[in-house]
Amino acid sequence: GSEEHNKRLKFLDYVHPERTHLNEYWENDTQANRLADITQNFLQHHPKRKKLHAKATPIREAVVNIEEGTTMEDLKKLAKRLHDRFGIEIFQIAIHRDEGYFNSDNDKLNLHAHLVADWTNHEIGESLKLSRQDMAEMQTINAECLNMQRGVSSDKKHLTAMQYKEQKAREEAEKAIKAKAQADQMAAAQNKAITIQNLLGVLAIHAAKVEQKRIENITNTLAEAGKKRL
Repeated sequence: GSEEHNKRLKFLDYVHPERTHLNEYWENDTQANRLADITQNFLQHHPKRKKLHAKATPIREAVVNIEEGTTMEDLKKLAKRLHDRFGIEIFQIAIHRDEGYFNSDNDKLNLHAHLVADWTNHEIGESLKLSRQDMAEMQTINAECLNMQRGVSSDKKHLTAMQYKEQKAREEAEKAIKAKAQADQMAAAQNKAITIQNLLGVLAIHAAKVEQKRIENITNTLAEAGKKRL
């Protein structure tokens, strides 16, 4: 569906057709042809294999933010820089200027381009292996070629899969402990409220009994006084 999407060959409810004529598209190969060439090249370098690995991703697609004035030549310059530096071969580029959010108080265009790449090392027939540093450099090259501000690199230390699982387990345990503490606190507050209500009820009953006894005493005193007068 990538080519259908990029060429606008199918209906998309978030596309504004009055702007579709502003889109641009370039290619020097189809994805089907490129995948066939990649497969053939892989099998030539690995004759014992019958096909690509099931999880192989030799064709990849990137979405790049652009500005109103970004041209196809700018993106081709970016493609050349990526090829010269990493061996990534961009063979399709689609500029989309017809997506965005409209009919609201915050109308905003979603200007972007799709870059479809042959992500293989042709000399060995295998997928390119890029490091985190390579990906960061790729973002810098992207900003330079498109005259856009480079995002701030993250200084967070990335965890291994085991470290990540351990961290998530600790976080879940901490959440469970916090939730239990909150539940215990709420239960204690409810028990305290019930105790106060019960105490007030007892005090009210006691006060009523005292008042009743006082009235009875007054009544008896008045009755005795009446008898004496008689």
